[in-house]
Amino acid sequence: MTTTDLAQTIEQPDADSAAGQSMTQLLRPHLRSFAAVVILQVIGALAGLAPLLAVVELGRTLLSPGPIDHAHVWTVVTAGAAGLLVRLLFTAASSGLGHVLDSRVQLTFRRQLAASLGRVPIGWFSRRRTGELAKVVGEDVSAVHPFIAHAPGELVAAFVVPLVSLIYLFTVDWRLTLIALIPVVLAIALVPLLMLPARTREQEAYDAAMGRIASSVVEFVQGISVVKAFGGGERAHRTFLTAADDFVSIFSRWVRGMSVIAAGMQLALSPPFVLLIVLIGGAALITSGGLAPADLLPFLLLGLGLTAPVAALGHGFDDLQSAGRAVGRIKDVLEVRPLPEPA
Repeated sequence: MTTTDLAQTIEQPDADSAAGQSMTQLLRPHLRSFAAVVILQVIGALAGLAPLLAVVELGRTLLSPGPIDHAHVWTVVTAGAAGLLVRLLFTAASSGLGHVLDSRVQLTFRRQLAASLGRVPIGWFSRRRTGELAKVVGEDVSAVHPFIAHAPGELVAAFVVPLVSLIYLFTVDWRLTLIALIPVVLAIALVPLLMLPARTREQEAYDAAMGRIASSVVEFVQGISVVKAFGGGERAHRTFLTAADDFVSIFSRWVRGMSVIAAGMQLALSPPFVLLIVLIGGAALITSGGLAPADLLPFLLLGLGLTAPVAALGHGFDDLQSAGRAVGRIKDVLEVRPLPEPA
């Protein structure tokens, strides 16, 4: 076996190694905390429907013929205020717990990376740039923040709350509910365009360009003493300028490919467009006598929330993909087989 073969064997991930097992089990000790974050966020989000439903009930009460039941009005107002308070408390608790959990997970990542890098072969370091490792330990670990602190609770709540709203709106009028879903259907039709192979390649090229910039900065800083002694400053930072120019080109190409899709989704999910669709459909039903004017109010208030799942996926799509790629790079480092310790 040659030296190259030995190095390749050392770098191959071992599924049964302690590093691989520790990576797969990294989040297992935190499952209860993850569940608590999700439950608190869902309770808070559901409680946030109370003020909207209270406004709907107040509208029906005030628009109904006959005397106003003041006791009922105050009961509705109290229920709405209580729901708002519960939303604030539970959402704050979920956010606080999520960020504490994120700090613990990032600390565990960095400790495992430090321990793993202290045992890998020297030849493994020589084939990698300093900036590449700095990016893994620094930026890649920090990139898991949205995945840990925000995504679990917010994504679940973004699906649960619109589902509850959808069920309620179906009980009011199923026809206007289907009309209110038109913006959601339009936005969902654009989601597959975000996951085309070309978009994935552009994101990978973006990550690689960022890594080259980090490496060139580290190399330039480390070579300052040589530049001071022997000159050649222009040659020293030429690598950085080249990396920066490549990044601008790659980023511009990525933005051009995403801008049309993102603009279409933003337009379909925008409140003015959603309200326009609901108002047109509601006006048609009210004119034909198929819908009471007071029943349009819940669609104006809750209809905007029906777009939340797609909006959450659209806004968090890049962050979640970046976090997934970062975790993959961290896993690759942790799974490098260390040198055998002497007996």
